[in-house]
Amino acid sequence: MKYGVHCVSNYQNIDTTGSFEKNYISAYEHGFNINKTHQLVLGSKKVQWLDYLFPQTIHNKQDVLNHLKEAQSVTILNHPELRKGYVDSDFQSLSGYDCMEVLNPSVISTSQWDADLSAGKKTFVVGNDDLHNVIKKDRLGKMCTFVNVRENSKDLVLQALKSGNSYGVVIGDNQNVDSIPYLKSLTISTDIITIELSQPAREIVITGQNGKVIQSFNNLQKVNFVLNKNYHYARATCTYDNGTKLYLNPVFYTEDPDLTLSKVPENILETMLFRALGVIILFTWLFLVGKVVQWNNTNRHSRQWVYFKL
Repeated sequence: MKYGVHCVSNYQNIDTTGSFEKNYISAYEHGFNINKTHQLVLGSKKVQWLDYLFPQTIHNKQDVLNHLKEAQSVTILNHPELRKGYVDSDFQSLSGYDCMEVLNPSVISTSQWDADLSAGKKTFVVGNDDLHNVIKKDRLGKMCTFVNVRENSKDLVLQALKSGNSYGVVIGDNQNVDSIPYLKSLTISTDIITIELSQPAREIVITGQNGKVIQSFNNLQKVNFVLNKNYHYARATCTYDNGTKLYLNPVFYTEDPDLTLSKVPENILETMLFRALGVIILFTWLFLVGKVVQWNNTNRHSRQWVYFKL
């Protein structure tokens, strides 16, 4: 597939294969709860085991993100559309993450991404194959992330992801990997945004606040559009005839680039309550399982005694 960087993100485990290489980036997928509220952590030195098994409150989700955050790492919200692990309302308050896995072979999570961007967050797109079966290969080479770096090194790649110097790609079924269309340039002059692609796209759609379509273009390689303050942000989706799509990172309209967003406070009492309930449910389940096993053993012995008595 000719990847410049590829990471193997096992569940709750960091694969150290190739760790001696300059462009090696540690990766693991965090989360073992029933709603698949998962996160991908890049550049971490250790695995974080804290999680909440049952459907998570906004405070639970924030607590997990707080524990995942490290100075040099990148935290990505994984497949939020899958089982609604993250819902649109979460993004009004959540913080402590850098990117969102918008592109996944199972789900495309543009609704959550737009909800997040509309809440004023600077969150950037990531695409990956989320491949669980390397033998079938039906999901191999379907999604990827293009990163603009001057040198293929861990620090530069992580910084590019954090700053949005990248974009996501859905690779069409008949797309030759040697000729994937790419972004040649994106420039900003006051409020005029100019996008130039390597090949004309069948359609270029500009999306803004609350996922509203601002403008669309057909069969063009270079487009200009105006971003005004009513839209707050704009992002482009470029579609090709063979199914290949480029999801460009957003451009933001802001008068205060250092705006500090509100964070979710940790609700200590609620956290203690849910942990206590979880422990009670776990021990109740173990108790019931023990009773069932005991009953089965007793019943089996009773049947054997009757059989031999006869």
